[in-house]
Amino acid sequence: MVESGPTALNAALAAAQAAAPDWARLPVEQRALCLERAADLLEERLWAFAALCCREAGKTVRDGLAEVREAADYCRYYAARARDLLAQPRLLPGPTGERNALALQGRGVFACIRWPGFWSGPAIWFPFHLIVHADPNGVE
Repeated sequence: MVESGPTALNAALAAAQAAAPDWARLPVEQRALCLERAADLLEERLWAFAALCCREAGKTVRDGLAEVREAADYCRYYAARARDLLAQPRLLPGPTGERNALALQGRGVFACIRWPGFWSGPAIWFPFHLIVHADPNGVE
């Protein structure tokens, strides 16, 4: 995570907007695999990310390791939820015989700004928290 300003934010949003249609067309399974790969990378670099937790948020080594493991767990949890909830529309009861289905889809590109000192979590946890909530739902 780096400090940034309006120019970098606008460039990032423009890049995300340009990539959104291709991302939205990816099957849920592929997006879930991206989350699982992120979890694998967190675990492969466990100690480096734990050290970042210590530097960014003053965590102990034990707490830093727990933070990284939790971020990986979140990635895997939401990958599984995506497969369960988003791959196919859910059929809903039709009290008068009609057929109702619930299909979830992305809501669009967004930016989230982390205010320094606002949150005691480490720098890595914040973006991964957003990614796992955004990714399975196909946020463009």
